[in-house]
Amino acid sequence: MKKDQSEQVLAYISSMPAEVAEVFMHIRTIIVGENPDFEERLKYRMPMYKLGKKDVLAFAKQAKFLSLYMMDHTLAERLADELSGFEVSGTTIHFSAAHPVPDELLRRLVADRRETILAEDQSSRK
Repeated sequence: MKKDQSEQVLAYISSMPAEVAEVFMHIRTIIVGENPDFEERLKYRMPMYKLGKKDVLAFAKQAKFLSLYMMDHTLAERLADELSGFEVSGTTIHFSAAHPVPDELLRRLVADRRETILAEDQSSRK
């Protein structure tokens, strides 16, 4: 993983209330730890992860909830059953520190998004 903006991402996370920072750090640890080829950056004032030229996932704190941005509307459709416990708006999952996105669901979202990006890249090279 490119570390050029990791410090900014860590500063963003540490600026959050403790319970939010804990959830965001956990999300970051899973993404960074399991996807060393993702680029980590701060874009639109939120942590965002990129594979090649495409955004994979982002997260941010909103006024009334936390958001996980899936960057792909078809992903929400494919995982609708697993997302049923959350409010989903377009490509965004709304959650809270008290009811975070489960680790396995987060891993599925990231893995599915990775597969989609790699397949798109492969087909564009033909």
